[in-house]
Amino acid sequence: MSDNLNSPQLVDTKTAAKILGVSSNYLRKRRFEGYLPGHINIAHVTVGRAIRYDLADLRAFIDSNRVTPADPFKDEPRG
Repeated sequence: MSDNLNSPQLVDTKTAAKILGVSSNYLRKRRFEGYLPGHINIAHVTVGRAIRYDLADLRAFIDSNRVTPADPFKDEPRG
């Protein structure tokens, strides 16, 4: 079987939680509550009873929730 570079890299809930810096319970709650409007939903894959997270989806979640502080000097006159 050849190695496909485009195949997803899947990790379990415990590993995904560690990557995101949250608890496994937080991710479990997001899976159930994430389907409600206004709630955070992190993409995941179900393989039988196993829940897996694609590293690319975790990266996308991190990037989409990135907060960049505003430049405090942007609107101040310089001189």
